[in-house]
Amino acid sequence: MDDLSPDSDSNQYDSEPSSYPPPQSVGGQLSMLNTALVDTNRNLRSIDKLMALYRNTTDRQAADMNRLKEDLHRVTSEVRLASRLGQQTPYASSPNVATAAAASSAMDPGSHMRRASSVRFLNGAGAGGAGSTEELHEVHQRLRDLGTEQSRLREELRLKPSPDEARLLREELDRVRAAERAPSPRATSREVQQRLAEASEELRQERHRLGGGGGSGGEETSAAAFGRHGGGTGLRLSESLRAALHDLTQRRHGSATPPPLPTTPGGPPMPPPPPPGLSPEEVLFRSRVDELEAAKSSAEEELEAARNRVREAEGARNCLSNELEEYKALFCRVESERRALETRIQELCQEFESKEKALRAQEERSLSTEKSRYAEEAVELRARLSRSVPLAEIEEERRNRERAERQRDDLQKQNASLQSQFDDRSAQLRRAADEARAAGDRLAQEERQHREAQRRVEAAERELREHRVQAEAEQERAAVAEREARSLRSELAEERNRAESRAREFQELTEAAKRDSLRLSESNSDSSSRAQRLNGELEATRRQLAAHQAQTEVMRKELENLLATTVKQESQLAQREAEADQLRQDKYQLREELNSARKDADKFRARLEERLTSAECRCSSLEEQLKSLQTEARSLQRERGELQALCADLTAGGQASRQQAEEAAKRNATLAKEKEALLRQLGQERRDKEEQLAEIRRHLATAQETARQAHREKRERIQ
Repeated sequence: MDDLSPDSDSNQYDSEPSSYPPPQSVGGQLSMLNTALVDTNRNLRSIDKLMALYRNTTDRQAADMNRLKEDLHRVTSEVRLASRLGQQTPYASSPNVATAAAASSAMDPGSHMRRASSVRFLNGAGAGGAGSTEELHEVHQRLRDLGTEQSRLREELRLKPSPDEARLLREELDRVRAAERAPSPRATSREVQQRLAEASEELRQERHRLGGGGGSGGEETSAAAFGRHGGGTGLRLSESLRAALHDLTQRRHGSATPPPLPTTPGGPPMPPPPPPGLSPEEVLFRSRVDELEAAKSSAEEELEAARNRVREAEGARNCLSNELEEYKALFCRVESERRALETRIQELCQEFESKEKALRAQEERSLSTEKSRYAEEAVELRARLSRSVPLAEIEEERRNRERAERQRDDLQKQNASLQSQFDDRSAQLRRAADEARAAGDRLAQEERQHREAQRRVEAAERELREHRVQAEAEQERAAVAEREARSLRSELAEERNRAESRAREFQELTEAAKRDSLRLSESNSDSSSRAQRLNGELEATRRQLAAHQAQTEVMRKELENLLATTVKQESQLAQREAEADQLRQDKYQLREELNSARKDADKFRARLEERLTSAECRCSSLEEQLKSLQTEARSLQRERGELQALCADLTAGGQASRQQAEEAAKRNATLAKEKEALLRQLGQERRDKEEQLAEIRRHLATAQETARQAHREKRERIQ
């Protein structure tokens, strides 16, 4: 856009000899405007492609998120099913049954998905300790197999999803979400009452077992709990479970309540020193419980951090929505500027056409006046040629000179009017060039704004990708936390029969975990809805960009048409300017010829005047001589008469009178000869004058012929 600067245009106009810019500069500027519009169109198409790519990526990511949610719910249902199957396994009361169960489980490795493990601690050492260690290893092995099986199933479901299964799971997920969002108060109260009844029944059974079974029952219960909690890294125990275990050990050993656990600043609570009456397995179990409590606290901290990150992601999405609103406002402003530019271009075209029509009419009028003037001149020249009297020719020459002066004045006036018209045309062209330059600047500014908007959209897409990655990570963490919360809820449901005093606290923790899961699911649904809304806004922005692209294409076509008409008009203007230059040259040549003819006529007139004066002088002298001769002739005639009278009187004339008569006759003969010589001289002078007049007529005829030829050529050029 450097060629469209005002300084360069002003310098170009100053350097030109004429008062208007050449047509090539306006055509170059319009071609640069056309190239700028083509670049803008290409940038808009690239933006459209990027928006389509972003939409496809967003759809794929949304599909991946839905598939992950479906996998999460499937795995959760499988874990729940496995936990329910584990709860249905009856407790054995003898070591033989436990050993048989362990042997059957070792022989049938595929039954770990249908039965829960049961570990028995025997009072004696030896074979009982070896059996419990083997059962502990089997429990660890089963839990590891369960984890690998779940990961394998998750990978298979992720890699090979069936459309029908995905549809069914999506429907089930929608139903579960609807049920979680709008729970029925009656169903909730009924479920709570049922759980409380089950908890009370389990507590009564536990009391009966503790009262009748003694220490072996406590060891069996603690061993079963250890078998269920030992191998899973994702299982957590609550404070209620810890208190219940402490009560059980206190009842069993009859010892006092141990002091609370010491805590380190900023870390998990330190495990208490083992009491002297506990066995190594119980010490290991209590240390395991402490570790699980520390893991639970860290999981809660991670859950809180995930919530904070979700809030930050929501704030970033709000910022992105604000930026999209700004982009919409920017597109509206660009649209208004485009419409204003389009109206201005139409006004310029109309004004240019009206001025061109006015100039054309004025040129036609001037040509008609010139034709009439030339016709009058031809008539006058014919009339002048038809005259042959010298005085009439001199008068006609005077009239021609006056007419030539009037024509010169008319030509000067016409030249001044043509100069003013050319000045007006140059001013119009300057204004058109300034407006084209302003339009180019606006288009350049619009292109810069489009590039800035494109950069902002790319930055927004990058931020969206980053936030989407963060949201996916947060969702994974939330899913892990939800699985942990659900596993914790199942464990608390299993341990409700061992802690009657902690049942309400366990219910509150369950409800809190449920609220957290509901909140997480709501946050996930909100994030998906916001992502869909952002996708819709991006789709609307893409449609606006497509509309703007179409409008820009229409504007480019209009500018191309305007460029073609402008080039055509410039060619016509150049042709007319060439014709005007040719007319100026013809007029200048005619003026030169008229001046030369006028000078020749003046010279001939001076010569004629000189010759006429000389002829008049000679004529006057000859007339005087004739008068003198006539007087002499009259005197001679009188003398002759007198002589004749004397001869008549003197009948006898003498020799003297005859001599006098002869002398008089001789004198009369000489006078007659002189008269004839004077007449011949006058005839010769008259013939010379006629030749000079004929030469003047020939010069005038040649001037008329050149004028007619110039008029004919001008008429042919006009036609």
